Amino acid sequence: MLIATSTLFSKFINIKLFLSTKVGGANTPPFYFNMSFNVGDDKERVKQNRKLFFNSIKIDENNIAFQKQTHSDNVLIINKPGIYSDCDGLLTNKKNIFLSVSVADCVPIFLYDSENEVVGTVHSGWQGSEKKILSKAIKLLKSNFNTKPENIYSFIGFSAGVCCYDIGIEVANKFEEKFLRFNNNKIFLDLKKFNYSLLLNENIPENNIEVCSLCTICNSNILHSYRRDGQHSGRMIGIIGMI
Repeated sequence: MLIATSTLFSKFINIKLFLSTKVGGANTPPFYFNMSFNVGDDKERVKQNRKLFFNSIKIDENNIAFQKQTHSDNVLIINKPGIYSDCDGLLTNKKNIFLSVSVADCVPIFLYDSENEVVGTVHSGWQGSEKKILSKAIKLLKSNFNTKPENIYSFIGFSAGVCCYDIGIEVANKFEEKFLRFNNNKIFLDLKKFNYSLLLNENIPENNIEVCSLCTICNSNILHSYRRDGQHSGRMIGIIGMI
């Protein structure tokens, strides 16, 4: 099993942050090590995959908060595990509640206020990015937990990279040119750079931010990608929580 984590967050002994990959379990094609019940994979196989992953990172599935992601800018502050509908961001200051985010090209973003002990996850594709859901999550940290920017740490996980994430002109028109790349009559969007810029705009220090360079579309041997594999794509899951 291949599990990803953050170098930046590893210095916090009270934080668990992990992401599954395509590699693990029986690795049965076409979905391989898939964490989602909503892609057409066998549900019993998904249950086994989740059990393997959560056991390997020593987290009880009953302590996880799951999002039903809808490409919204809805961010919820929660106090208990469970399934939360119509949201793409979760925040909590409760220990032993682990926040999840489903990943298959959109950007998974993890947040931690080291002073007030609050964690968060954000799911930001081009729609969430245009709506600046990450900025909304940080403003909620500030208004509800008195979070100061210098105490916020963020990890931007693997997602579709500017190398591969081509978009139409309608989407391109929603973003500044500095976040676009033009090549072979195609337009490519840099979602990681855009969300990184949102963090800087909220006055979070550069040294408090880590960006994973891996592109989900490029790395077909280890990462799921809906853009690459379509209906045969599995999903990965990211987890963050305090112990």
